[in-house]
Amino acid sequence: MVWGTKSRYERGYGAAWVKLRIRIMERDHGLCQVCRKAGRVTVAYAVDHIASKANAARLKWARAQMDDPSNLKFAAAAITRTQTRAAAVAASRAPDCGGVMCEAWKRW
Repeated sequence: MVWGTKSRYERGYGAAWVKLRIRIMERDHGLCQVCRKAGRVTVAYAVDHIASKANAARLKWARAQMDDPSNLKFAAAAITRTQTRAAAVAASRAPDCGGVMCEAWKRW
């Protein structure tokens, strides 16, 4: 994925994110949570937003809500790529719920 000219710090992944990433990695024992739910054990390397940052911004979530540990999971790189693509498609079709999670969005 191409991020343009913004650095990771400008995109919101600075020192605070690194600390949060370590907390999530420890909480999830370094294992992919999507794979774990499917009965597989896979080492993960990335922290993934459950509700993507793009969707959270569209729903007018505060930054603290986006990066809350309850909205983060440790995931394998392949899972993250697949879910990022799926989220981009879903975001283009998601209903406008006036800034709150509506029933249609919860199913995704």
